[in-house]
Amino acid sequence: MSARRVRDPDVLRISSGDPDLEAPSYVKEAAIKAIQEGGKYTHYAPADVTNAFQKAVCDYYSKYDVIYEPSQVNPTAGSGVGLYLVMAGLLKPGDECLVFDPTFGSHFRIPPELGAKVVSVPLNKGDFHLDPEEFSKRVTPNSKMLVLCNPNNPAGTVFTKDELKAISEICVKNDIIVLADEIYNEFLFDGHKHYAIAAIDGMKERTVLVMSFSKTFAMTGWRLGYYVLPKELESKWKAIPARVQPATYIIHAGTAALNGPWNYVEKACAEYDKRRKFFVNRMNEIKGVTCHMYEGAFYAYPNIKELKIPTAKFVQDFAAKEKVQISDGGSFGPVVAQGHLRIPLVKPVEVLETVTEKMERFIKSL
Repeated sequence: MSARRVRDPDVLRISSGDPDLEAPSYVKEAAIKAIQEGGKYTHYAPADVTNAFQKAVCDYYSKYDVIYEPSQVNPTAGSGVGLYLVMAGLLKPGDECLVFDPTFGSHFRIPPELGAKVVSVPLNKGDFHLDPEEFSKRVTPNSKMLVLCNPNNPAGTVFTKDELKAISEICVKNDIIVLADEIYNEFLFDGHKHYAIAAIDGMKERTVLVMSFSKTFAMTGWRLGYYVLPKELESKWKAIPARVQPATYIIHAGTAALNGPWNYVEKACAEYDKRRKFFVNRMNEIKGVTCHMYEGAFYAYPNIKELKIPTAKFVQDFAAKEKVQISDGGSFGPVVAQGHLRIPLVKPVEVLETVTEKMERFIKSL
């Protein structure tokens, strides 16, 4: 499909979570000024540049009642690197890694590469929420890690405080580390609130936070993320034979992003909400399709089981016939995810309207 898109520039690609928005002007200006100034901003990152970034992360996360020390913050060249380094440092062959279904694909693709086993936990209560009993009965003595994507990619679940407390109780009781992917925490709708699981009693010392600037600030190509490691796990982390730092001037730009102003993010959230309401409602007007009004992030997750066509074939045929490339939502989990499409709402409403028209026409032709 990617090769076809290269050959055919008319293919509309709406399959990856790359925002169509641009990074804030003050972030761009910080990076440009740093490059032009040179010196400490274009060589190996000196302590003061890294420390400023680490402090900005700590100040930002304090709004969730989680107090970190700057030394716990590790900048990375994108959150994907951080995700892999954390798993590589904390999982070993024979361990079990609990992963929600559905969730971001890397969450269940990386552990097997490290010799760990993935144990799927279904989000099958309501609109992709958790039944704590379903989680509890999948825990074994080999359960070492839970990957928590909150808000969830692709289903848009924003976990409630009660859900997070239930998860925490199980993790504390069974000594399970939580890898908290909270990358979409700024994009919440309909009054939903983000709760950091590290703020719950007994969880800060067993939660590793992985974050990114790609979505919040539309900085996908900048490759900037970080992970925050509890002091209790430092010895395991030091065994990882890799450190993947971002460019020094990118670290500096990230500091500028976190220090604000934050009205850019508020406007982005409002725009994503407008797209969400239009697209989800329009999907539900198409015969054979149902789509829940997701709570966070920016992915529509339509259910097409009624059409009785494999989602992979739907995606392939839709691209061939209507020249629109979307994602197979069934690739985001083994059971609950099956029968869904994942459509990032990273295009203006006018473009999304075209997508829905093409999809309705395509479905009628089946």
